[in-house]
Amino acid sequence: MLYAEIPDIFKSDDNLFHYTTNEVVLEHILDEKVINMSPRKKSIDPIESIQTSPSMHFADKGISGERHKLYMETRLKLIKEIETVKQVCFCMNNKKYLHKYKQPELEYCGFLKPRMWDQYGGKYKGACISFSLKKIKEKATYPNKPVEYINFNDLSLNNRLRLNGNELEKIGQEAYINKYMKNIESMFFRKHIDYIMEDEYRFISYLKDEEDFINIDNCINGIIVSTNDLTNFKRNAYLEYAKNLKIEILFLFWTAEGPIKQNIKYNNIVEENLSNCSLNKITKE
Repeated sequence: MLYAEIPDIFKSDDNLFHYTTNEVVLEHILDEKVINMSPRKKSIDPIESIQTSPSMHFADKGISGERHKLYMETRLKLIKEIETVKQVCFCMNNKKYLHKYKQPELEYCGFLKPRMWDQYGGKYKGACISFSLKKIKEKATYPNKPVEYINFNDLSLNNRLRLNGNELEKIGQEAYINKYMKNIESMFFRKHIDYIMEDEYRFISYLKDEEDFINIDNCINGIIVSTNDLTNFKRNAYLEYAKNLKIEILFLFWTAEGPIKQNIKYNNIVEENLSNCSLNKITKE
């Protein structure tokens, strides 16, 4: 596939791409119009799931008695606060590279990341949804920005969390915890440099409820679907959604030489049954 074959909507600097399985897309995202946020503590990346335990520092005296009690209480509350942080991740188009060349390498497109198709896009048999960043930000007030990619040495330095005991005593525990969490927010937007080709953009949430989500109603501007092992029911379900939402749809077939664009139309053989089928049934066909 050539860069020129890609629909213009998928080349926009405003795009965010989210990889997932057909089941999640058809049963939840397109139907419920939300994307769930995942707890960082459940991430397979230890940089995200394992947090360094904070240590306390007092400028004038050591930790003993009431100070030790205050430190232990604050430390435990901070650990719990950090463990409640949730996130949802997207890929961006690498605008710096894509704008530099007339025929750029496809890997710099946010929806053509082999690692992402493998890990999140159903082992190359799922889908990738394209969103407008501007529209999502109008609905979601969560902290959000591109991920910073750093090496192990920088990660080690940035992970050294120290509590200022004197400031804690001065402003009180609740105010200090809120300030501390704001100060370490950059920790939640970093990743090892080995992942740099993902061009990740991230939203995070501090909501203490078990679940949180982002409203993506009217934020979707396209869907990219892998046709590898794609059934007629699922294909037509995607086409139906694209038609109803008035959005672009791009079908890709993955080969040994990379992705191939496929021009697929609605299959009339299953059209008469599609409107009466539940999406739950469609995804199981």
